[in-house]
Amino acid sequence: MSGNHMSDKPRLNSDESSHKELDQLLIRIQRRRAFLKTVRSLEGAICVAIMALTVLIIADKVYEPVTTLNQKLWAAGGLFSLFILLARLRADSSTIAGAVEVEGQVNIPQTISTAIYAREGKLSEDAARKVLEDAGEVSGSVDLSTALPVGRLWPGKALWICLLFFGGSLFLPAIDLFGTQAAIEEERKENARVMRKEKALVRRLEKVEEISQKHDVSDETREVIRKITRQQKRNLELSKSENSDIRKSEDLKDQLKQQLSKVAAAKKASDSEESAKMVKRMKEDIESIRQQSSAEMKKLAKALQEGDVGQIATALDALAKKFSDDPAAMESLQEELQKMLGQKFGKPGQAGSGKEELANDLEQLSQMLKDLALLDQVKEQLEFTEAELSQLAKEWPKGNPPQICPDCLAGKCQANSGGT
Repeated sequence: MSGNHMSDKPRLNSDESSHKELDQLLIRIQRRRAFLKTVRSLEGAICVAIMALTVLIIADKVYEPVTTLNQKLWAAGGLFSLFILLARLRADSSTIAGAVEVEGQVNIPQTISTAIYAREGKLSEDAARKVLEDAGEVSGSVDLSTALPVGRLWPGKALWICLLFFGGSLFLPAIDLFGTQAAIEEERKENARVMRKEKALVRRLEKVEEISQKHDVSDETREVIRKITRQQKRNLELSKSENSDIRKSEDLKDQLKQQLSKVAAAKKASDSEESAKMVKRMKEDIESIRQQSSAEMKKLAKALQEGDVGQIATALDALAKKFSDDPAAMESLQEELQKMLGQKFGKPGQAGSGKEELANDLEQLSQMLKDLALLDQVKEQLEFTEAELSQLAKEWPKGNPPQICPDCLAGKCQANSGGT
């Protein structure tokens, strides 16, 4: 019994050694096949990356620039890596398939594959032991670099074709097949045009705001002009930022309509309609005003004839000052002016019972007309820019923008408005 026991022990050690060598060989075969699968997929991965770059370059040239250089490189690199990964995952992990492939290359027919079956208990014990011993002897001598050679990888025909397409895409001229580039260029030009018009408008509105600070106008009117100017200036600054959208004529037109509605509301709140009616009645009496000997009345008549609201306000200021400085000299005009101002306030013959009250009434009317003149000036500037933005050339305004005079309110001078 002792002899049998001693003879079984070497046999067990031999079996364990055979199993170990066979396991190591199978692991090496799997790793080698996975490596070869990855290496052999390199050409396909490179082709995919090159074709991705080609497609993106062609898209830029026939449609519009949709990707930057970095984005193209990231896309190509991502597809390259994805292709390699998929090839690695699709590698056949079957030990039988690997064993059969190696057996065919090194002329050891079915030795390794049969050993795999033997380990799975598909052979008798004696036959399995014999097969495993044979496989163990063979396992150590198998050269996988010979059994599973890398072989000729690339460049193959597919890679040369991809490189040819890629080179052609680099020299392909911009075609703008769908007219997208032309549309983008038109948008860019329109954006630049809108920006120029808006910048010129802001420049002119700032001049009107500056005038409102110099003259005796109501705080409400001054605040409306300031807000409109600041809003347009803020819109201009926002449109200059890198993250802003392309500015179109319709965008600025919508803003101008909002500003015009603010001007209309301000005119209504400042009782400007009554002031305009008053000026109209004064024009109807222009002959009687012109016949007065006073220089101030003649100045008023001239302003009425020219229809210049700002100069009318200036003439009324002169009359008010005259009444304050030399009331006796203006006594002959008191009744005429009281009647005129009484009509304005809805109480004929009752406005300004004294010279001081009459002077105050004149100043009040002057301020209301100044409010009207400045609001009209803002309105004219907004409407001029709105007309400039028309798509039809025949609707564009003729000549220069409404002039803005730094020394008066109405603009009947040769002041430079700032242009467009």
